[in-house]
Amino acid sequence: DIQQDMSIDRSRDGVPDSCENCDGDDLPDLAELDGGLSIWVGGADQLVRELHPRSGVLLRSIAVDGPVYDLAIGPNGLLYASVGRRLYTIDRASGVVGSAILVLNGRNEVRGLAFGTDGSLYVARTPNGVAKHALNGAFQSWLGGAANAAPDPRDVAVRADGRIMVTCGDGRIRQFLPSGEASGTIDGSAQGHDFVGVMESPNGAMLIVASRAQGALVRFDATTGEYFGRFDVQQSGLLSSPWGVTLSGNGQAALATSETSSSKVNGFNLGTGYLERTYRSYGADAGPARAIVVAPKSASDQNGNLRPDECEFTLGDLNQDGVVDGADLAILLGGWGGIGGDLNGDGVTDGADLAILLGAWS
Repeated sequence: DIQQDMSIDRSRDGVPDSCENCDGDDLPDLAELDGGLSIWVGGADQLVRELHPRSGVLLRSIAVDGPVYDLAIGPNGLLYASVGRRLYTIDRASGVVGSAILVLNGRNEVRGLAFGTDGSLYVARTPNGVAKHALNGAFQSWLGGAANAAPDPRDVAVRADGRIMVTCGDGRIRQFLPSGEASGTIDGSAQGHDFVGVMESPNGAMLIVASRAQGALVRFDATTGEYFGRFDVQQSGLLSSPWGVTLSGNGQAALATSETSSSKVNGFNLGTGYLERTYRSYGADAGPARAIVVAPKSASDQNGNLRPDECEFTLGDLNQDGVVDGADLAILLGGWGGIGGDLNGDGVTDGADLAILLGAWS
C-alpha cells in the first residue's frame, strides 16, 4: 500500500500512519502528539508549511498574503509569521490565520522575530531597527533606545542569558540586554558577510550564523566574538542562499533553510558541523524556504522521542508512578484471574504476571 501511496506513511518508517497507535485508542500517534516538534517553514511563495518532525514530509500548507521572512512560536502557543509589511498570528491546531497585529508603512517590512525570556516579542523592522512588542502587537520600545540602534536588521534571537542578538545588513551582530541597553557587537564585516539567521549553541559556547554572501553557516565564539570560519565543514552546496537557522527538536543539530538548493531544510551536527541529514529534497514540499522554527514538545511527549508518553512505562509499573512497588502489587492482586494486572498480554492475571512484577521490583 505504501508503495502505491506514500502519503499514508508520512513518518517514512515503513508503517502506515493509521497503524501507529500505541495505546490502542482511535487516535493515531501522530495526531496524539498534537504538532509537537513539527518543523514549520515559510518563504517567498506565500505559504507557511508544517513538516513532519522526523521525516520532513509535508503535513499541510497555510496560505498568507505575502513573502514569509520569519516564524516564531509565542508563549501563548500561537505561531507568529512576519509576512511582508505585516505580522500575523496563526493557530497551529486549526491553521487559521488571524488578522494582522502589526502593519508597517512605506518601505518598512517585518523581518526577524523572537520571544524574550519574559515573553516579550522582539520584531526586526527593516530598515529601522528592532522593537519590543506585546503579544498582541502593541509597540513598547526600541532596542537601544532609538530606531537606528540596529540598522537594517535581518534576524533576532534570544540567548540563554536573556540577551537579544540582532543580525544586521552590515555584517555585524548587535546585542542588547533585556532592558534594551546595548551589550556589545560581534563584527563579521571584514569577511564580507551578509548575515540573516542566527542561533546560540545549547552549551552557550558558539554562535552560528547564516551568511548569504558566503553561502555558508559561520561561527563565532559566543563570549569573545572571535570568528572561527565556516561551521558547515563540508562546504555543502545545499547551503545555496541560506536564510534561517534554528535548533533541531532533539537539540543535537542546527537546522538551516536554503532558498535555492535542491534540499530546502538541512541538519548539521552541532558537534562536528557535518551535514547530518536533508529533511526535504523536493521543492514542492518545503518550497523556497526562508523562515524556520521547531514547535515545542507536546504535553503528551515530554521526553520528545515522538512517541506518546502513555505508551512508555516500566513493565510492572501498573500505576505509572515511576516505580514498581507495593502499590503495583496491590493492583495486580486485585485483578487476579482477570485482565486488570495482565503484564504478559495473555489475557489473564496470574503467576506469570506476578513473576514479571517481582522481577522489576524497584
